[in-house]
Amino acid sequence: MLYNAVFSLDELESIKLSKNERTKDLLKSVLSEAENVKGAGEGASLLSLGFAYYYTGDIKYVEKAKEVMHTVCSEDKWYHGGKHGGFEGNSELGSSAKTKFMALGYALFKEFLTEDEREYITDNTYKKGIMTIYEDWILPDTRIHSIDTMGHNWWIACVSAGVLAATIMKDEIEKGEELVRIGCDCCEAWFKYEGNPINTKPVNYDEGGFWEGLDYINYSLNEYLLFANVYKRVFGKHPFDDEEIIRKMALFILHTYYPSDKALQTVPFGDTNGAEDMSCPALMIRYGLDIPEIIFYLKNRVKYDRDKFTQLLIWDKVAESEAKAPTETSACYSKIGWATFRDSFENDSTLLAIKCGDTWNHAHADATSFVLYKDGALVIGEGGGPQSYSVPAYQGYYVQSIAHNTVLFEGKGQDYRDNYKDHVRVPGRLVNYKDCDGFRYVAADATGPMGRYFRKHQRHFLWIEDIILIYDDIECYEKGTVNYLIHEEKEITPFRMLTPCEYEIKKGYKNKSSEINCEYKSYNLPTGVEDHAKFVSALCLDEGKEPQYEEFEKYIKVTYGDIKFYVNKISDGRVMHKNCFIEADGYKTDATILIENGGKVAVVNGSIVRKNGKTLLGVFARINGYI
Repeated sequence: MLYNAVFSLDELESIKLSKNERTKDLLKSVLSEAENVKGAGEGASLLSLGFAYYYTGDIKYVEKAKEVMHTVCSEDKWYHGGKHGGFEGNSELGSSAKTKFMALGYALFKEFLTEDEREYITDNTYKKGIMTIYEDWILPDTRIHSIDTMGHNWWIACVSAGVLAATIMKDEIEKGEELVRIGCDCCEAWFKYEGNPINTKPVNYDEGGFWEGLDYINYSLNEYLLFANVYKRVFGKHPFDDEEIIRKMALFILHTYYPSDKALQTVPFGDTNGAEDMSCPALMIRYGLDIPEIIFYLKNRVKYDRDKFTQLLIWDKVAESEAKAPTETSACYSKIGWATFRDSFENDSTLLAIKCGDTWNHAHADATSFVLYKDGALVIGEGGGPQSYSVPAYQGYYVQSIAHNTVLFEGKGQDYRDNYKDHVRVPGRLVNYKDCDGFRYVAADATGPMGRYFRKHQRHFLWIEDIILIYDDIECYEKGTVNYLIHEEKEITPFRMLTPCEYEIKKGYKNKSSEINCEYKSYNLPTGVEDHAKFVSALCLDEGKEPQYEEFEKYIKVTYGDIKFYVNKISDGRVMHKNCFIEADGYKTDATILIENGGKVAVVNGSIVRKNGKTLLGVFARINGYI
């Protein structure tokens, strides 16, 4: 029967016999949703109506579903028409939603439809849904989009809906099998897209990390997996060899997740409403993938999820499966400019997340921004985040550099046009990532995004034991004031600005508000023409320790307990054809940062270290890490 494309009667029988309390709660929620469908046209409700009918046998759910489908079919068109979302066409996200739910409804209720009703529903779905999508997005003779221009979440959402419907209705529509094959090829091309330097378009997925952030990796993967699950149940195989990329995407979701019993928290970069609607992890398990890390994720965030339907179908399996946190406690996605470091995956641990990549659409103008979670809370946050174009302050504040933990020049950050033109022309980047033997490091280079003000802007993040040292090395074109912004979520936080400089309190917005409702700090350093501004700051993870700061002609010394940092002020490109040696406390080195930690010595960007004339490091090219 065609309903097997969605679920089987054996699965429903298993749910009836389940002793798991979570499964019982999910069952009540799904049946309640079906019971409370208010009016026709609620396409998403077709899944709950279908489940409710096959679970209870009550024909009232069939009648309501038929009402929904007939109402959608009676609409003149399944798109907003004209210009929508910045482009012209006959299909967009609204039409993709109607298309997929009409197809799922048809699969669930086909046997209850008369021949005329079947023809009416398939004909409307084909003309208003499937073919408008294929003509706009897929077929070469009519296609108006390319992955290079619309290759973010819209592409996979629209294509997946079209090929899902074609899969379910393949025997009732013209060239159904051919449409399915072409649609599968299109999905594969989207996942494997490597970017386009002419259009400054980034890779879609960098080892599983999606450049538009968590809400949009969830949305795009959710739409694909809805289709892929149906395809697998119909054809007995995957649409293409997609398992490796989905596993990598699963790990990206884990590395940007902060476990806590106090609140559901995920890395907030870009447009995001949080992750309560994160439905794609459950769909991964539904797809038959054995991913212990996703089991860990689902079990740890159980009370927050809203995706009741898919979770109901899988929860007994989840409850019986092995859960395992990722073995790696850090990750760097250098092609999209995201990195995370944490001390563990235990609840309420410490997580540092850094972003320095593309800016466009849902990716904000936030090169070098960072956030810190500690003790179950976001303690260093940011003002960005609301996925709501209707908020008046959205374009002027939330997506701009000023809303993030970035550096400005004379109060100005990245060009505001980066968000709405053809991406930032020279994206930020993360380089020299390393996590080994307690040495955690990455450098964020925002020289491109801030190129109209800075000849150079590099921000170094160095995590050693219970301190995270942050060193900003900036060279300005013009005389002016450099502003270091920090958005603290609490009155007392681990953040310390060590460089002597004045700060001022600024007013901002939070939580989708367009009324001033928060404060943040701007630390200010004046600079001359072609001068350097250098900020040394720290995140002190031990409340009982305070760093000591000393500044000398060529270097800065920071002492934190038994750890000493020597920041090389002249390792900034100012000397040509000569090495940038400093001498400090018996050390002679060319390293950008030299670290002494209980008898061990480490370097950031160093090739030579001598202590009292004895060579500790002597390599031909600079390295990072303990020596």
